[in-house]
Amino acid sequence: MGRTKGAVASGHELTSRAAAQILEAGGNAFDAAIAGCFASCIAECTLTSLGGGGFMTAYSGADDKDYLFDFFVNVPGLGLGGQTRRDFFPVDVDFGTVTQQFHIGFSSCAVPGNVAGLFYAHKRLGSLPIKEVMAPAIRYAKEGVVINQMQERILNILEPIFTYYREGKAVFTKNGGTLLRGDLLRFNDLPDTLERLARCGADDFYTGDIAKKILRSLSECGAAITGRDLAEYKVIQREPLDITYRGHTIITNPPPSSGGCLICYTLKLLERIDITKYAFGSKGYVDLMASVMAVTNNARGRHFDTRIFEEGVAKEFLSYEKLGKVFLELQSILNCTDECGFDDKVNNLGSTTHISVVDEHNNAASITTSNGEGCGYIIPGVGVMLNNMLGEEDLNPHGFHQHSPGVRLSSMMSPTIVKRGGIPELILGSGGSNRLRTAIMQCIVKSLDYRMPIDDAINSGRLHYELGRLDMEPGYATGEINALKGKFDLTFWEETNMFFGGAHAVTKSGDKMSGAGDKRRGGHYIKVG
Repeated sequence: MGRTKGAVASGHELTSRAAAQILEAGGNAFDAAIAGCFASCIAECTLTSLGGGGFMTAYSGADDKDYLFDFFVNVPGLGLGGQTRRDFFPVDVDFGTVTQQFHIGFSSCAVPGNVAGLFYAHKRLGSLPIKEVMAPAIRYAKEGVVINQMQERILNILEPIFTYYREGKAVFTKNGGTLLRGDLLRFNDLPDTLERLARCGADDFYTGDIAKKILRSLSECGAAITGRDLAEYKVIQREPLDITYRGHTIITNPPPSSGGCLICYTLKLLERIDITKYAFGSKGYVDLMASVMAVTNNARGRHFDTRIFEEGVAKEFLSYEKLGKVFLELQSILNCTDECGFDDKVNNLGSTTHISVVDEHNNAASITTSNGEGCGYIIPGVGVMLNNMLGEEDLNPHGFHQHSPGVRLSSMMSPTIVKRGGIPELILGSGGSNRLRTAIMQCIVKSLDYRMPIDDAINSGRLHYELGRLDMEPGYATGEINALKGKFDLTFWEETNMFFGGAHAVTKSGDKMSGAGDKRRGGHYIKVG
């Protein structure tokens, strides 16, 4: 099988190289993206894991069809009969400018979906044998990966979580401190786990020998995940959410996740405005962007979050009539805005990563995965740290442990594909917790409205409005924008920062392909062919 031409953008050089290797071997975009995801569990282990969850938005050129695979985490506790188990506690994490509290422990673990999701996507859309697709990740796990600057930074931030248990200390510390740039990171049991998965398939993780190791370890520690939770976990294939925007079709993640719907909501409001009459970075641009974010936040709190599991909520939320009424609110808010928003706390890190791939056959894959901050415990004999999604305030806005067992948690993750004339043109997604939706929205606007080259669309300055506060990276007309101080609580950042997400994107126009990795999160782009 000959080489497949394509483009890859991800959050780490090794993640992109794993995907590119599969394209070189003749795999399609889906094979490549899945290979990159498996590899990211080693190369980007501070952000994602086999013990986390995620989503894949895909377009198959062969059958001209869009796909959305939901393999996010489930609430555990099936078979416990209402019995509660609690190993759940706060950990303070110092970001330098602010200290934030996260919750970890065995009762922070939701049922993982990444393994099931990647295997499911491969079965539906892949072309190469799974053993070949997983080979780069297995090699990384055996050889270890060298810590880079970004991973060193995240390890330093999350040190209280990653070193809370002795199993984490054994992996992430050296000479009494967390690993530094240039140090080798290796998970002792993970190579065997990956090789077994390549031989036996995903079922082994949920009902086989790997599952037995997971359950034995977690039951001894009082976790809520049961054998029934693992055995009954299923990937959900959903109809993607799609809207039109300035002659393009946006394909993204539907409810019960929230990010895709909020991105679409903002874009449909912006579509009614000639954005480019405001120069990028000008006072008018900033005022418009902050105001439309404020309106979206208001609408989210009033009409969306409390109804996110209801059938048809996206259609109603994005209805022409409702958007028309809110557009009047936007016109008003452009003159005066009050503090608004739904969440009262912001996750400053957003431990999530993304990979985008497109190939010469118009196949496009956009995958976002996350492990939260991790529960802090690496399972002996498996080499996997499970997630702490039940301890994420962003995912549990009404309080911790309020959902019934078996419920699929909502997420902000929004892997997105932008098509023109039915053909993928822009494939992107981002990490960044609540900021990832505004990061994706801004990248789309910069690319489609301002026609920026993809590297500029990804790496130029971003802003984010929430709770009356407007955070802004460099690249804006600061002197002009100071006039907005009476309207917004302005915070100017001295340099671009991972707070504003990590959007990795690829583009295709005819035979020409390009891409960009987000420098905020160590992004890396590779073109094959």
